[in-house]
Amino acid sequence: MAVVEYSCSACGLRIEKFFRSNVPETLECDSCGEQAKRCISDFGFVFDNGKTPGNSGVDSLDRDYDKYIGRDSKKRWEYVKDRNSRKRKVQRDHGGEEKVPLRMNSQGEYEPMQQKDVKKFQRLHKLGSDAIQHGKKESSDS
Repeated sequence: MAVVEYSCSACGLRIEKFFRSNVPETLECDSCGEQAKRCISDFGFVFDNGKTPGNSGVDSLDRDYDKYIGRDSKKRWEYVKDRNSRKRKVQRDHGGEEKVPLRMNSQGEYEPMQQKDVKKFQRLHKLGSDAIQHGKKESSDS
């Protein structure tokens, strides 16, 4: 499938369309109805299964990870900063120690763990760590 770019001289809209064959030189503009002319643009194509290569050359089709990371990273870092500030607030409110173990309750708020929960968490954490180490040892033996 070919990806063809058109530009409308009347309103300035740039249009990208897919064609299997017979690519027309002009196309009706989606915005104003005038004839948009075919542009010379970067090469781009789509495989029959609909997936595009890493960088197709057509901005709206690119599946480049940098594009996804760039769009999501700011939002994710804001979430991390918010989460850390909420944790620090709870820790300050309960003795000011950064080592106060916290858990998230059913309302999504952080609260200090009770001593019995801390011991249970430590036991489960040790079991998980032991399982990981055992898996690493087995994979290095083979």
